[in-house]
Amino acid sequence: MPAERIHWEDLPCAARQQVEQHTGQVVAVRTVSTGRNSAVAAVLESERGRVFIKGVDHSQPRRWTQDMEEMINPYVLSFTPRLLWRVNGDWDILGFEYLDGRHADYAPGSPDVDKVVLTFTELGRLPCPDLPLKRPEHRWGAHVDDPADLEWFRGDRLQHIDPTPPNLVMAEGKASLIDWAWPTRGAAWLDPACLVIRLIEAGHTPEQAEDVVGAVPSWGTAPPEGLRAFALANLRMWSKAANGRPFEITKAAQAWFEYRTVQTAAS
Repeated sequence: MPAERIHWEDLPCAARQQVEQHTGQVVAVRTVSTGRNSAVAAVLESERGRVFIKGVDHSQPRRWTQDMEEMINPYVLSFTPRLLWRVNGDWDILGFEYLDGRHADYAPGSPDVDKVVLTFTELGRLPCPDLPLKRPEHRWGAHVDDPADLEWFRGDRLQHIDPTPPNLVMAEGKASLIDWAWPTRGAAWLDPACLVIRLIEAGHTPEQAEDVVGAVPSWGTAPPEGLRAFALANLRMWSKAANGRPFEITKAAQAWFEYRTVQTAAS
């Protein structure tokens, strides 16, 4: 759980009252431990049913992620919970439809993986809305050898770019994609490429992971040189985030970069 994560009962009374104007009286709460962007994240049981909330106070530098989630939500409702309301006082809190499910399992052989692939296939078919979305340079610009490498990552397709298993919720027979803090306009293959690293992290070999995402049509549009540049940028990004700590995602990014280097040289 992030160090700044707080519980419902620790919110200011005024913020709780604002939320209860939408939910009715809250009778039970379960704090959610996953996620990095929100100071408060919880499932509320109220007299009007369940709702998932996430929020930050206005002093937090990452409050912009709330704006991004609100902005993109109407465009991705076929595979994400609906945003029901937003409280924007001293605390900025989003209230979403509650999804009764579990985090996806990316391990080799998991039946969840095929459903995750279907979700990213569906996302790949969506037109990118005309919105002020993030661009690839916002996430990877500091991690390329040459700014020209960013041209490989640019495109006109909507991308989620953070397919960590907690952001894929298995419910109602499908994988729902949550936490749209970084909706990005970019190349159609960015999400499958990000998924490759997460599959390796979960135990796939790089070759197996690429075979899995090969079922996403947009993966076939990825140029070998672009994939190698992207693998290197992600390795640098995750290595910086790890700051010397033994993060599994960094090991996965290293394994993919080494595999991509060989594959690109052979292509």
